[in-house]
Amino acid sequence: MDNGLLAMLGRRHDAAEAAEALARCRNAGFDNVNLDLMYGLPQQDIAQWRDTVAQVIALAPEHLSLYSLTLEEGTPLLRWVEQGRLPEPDPDLAADMYDHARAALADAGYRHYEISNWSRYGLESEHNLAYWRNLEWIGVGPGAHSSLRVGDARSAGCRFWTVRSPRDYAKRAGAWATAARRWASVSADGIRSVPTVDDLEVIDEATAAAETMFLGLRLLEGMDLSAASTHIGIDLAARYEGELAELTAEGLLVWETDGRLRLAEEAYLVANQVFTRFLVE
Repeated sequence: MDNGLLAMLGRRHDAAEAAEALARCRNAGFDNVNLDLMYGLPQQDIAQWRDTVAQVIALAPEHLSLYSLTLEEGTPLLRWVEQGRLPEPDPDLAADMYDHARAALADAGYRHYEISNWSRYGLESEHNLAYWRNLEWIGVGPGAHSSLRVGDARSAGCRFWTVRSPRDYAKRAGAWATAARRWASVSADGIRSVPTVDDLEVIDEATAAAETMFLGLRLLEGMDLSAASTHIGIDLAARYEGELAELTAEGLLVWETDGRLRLAEEAYLVANQVFTRFLVE
């Protein structure tokens, strides 16, 4: 909600236009709207962030996603930091911003249910919950991504995506419909045969196990390790016995009395360091 920061990021709107966009959504009848915020930006101070959080709370969105800046390869922002035109992001300041947002949003009645996401009660993002629980989904349209279980082994997943060009997508979809063809089976080969599909990635057992762990632990209520193991057909407790023992001893993971495994609150700011312990080497 700071126009100077929006201009620095190359955004084409200002804060007033963002608020107006939300008002237009309301007038159109949408009753569950998310707003994305970024913190830890170069030149962003804690006073600006507090003001942004206060303004956004006043707008009363149903859902909020708050993301700490990551300098990505190939972006102008990274280049400007490397050239000294902008200062390096300050991780300690970003942590203070995160802590302030947690407190302010809790006071405003928002439920912090995922590391970077808050919502009014009962209005969590159902679509994103499918990601965090490593479930299946189908995306429709140009550039859409999907994830399905394929083959006999339940841990054998397949992610695929369609061509990005709307014109090319429409042409391919039209030819497919005219031929009245259908998938013979939900398999990698069957998915590849669909003309609108650009490419796919077959998920092996090791990747399925790692992703189930670090996605599930993003949810602050934690994960039912037994149910997750049944879902993907892998005994996660046995597979990560050593990692779980170490992370629990270090106070980064907590076992609840109902058997759920969750991040310790003290680990929210270093969650990625926890997740890397499960990644495929």
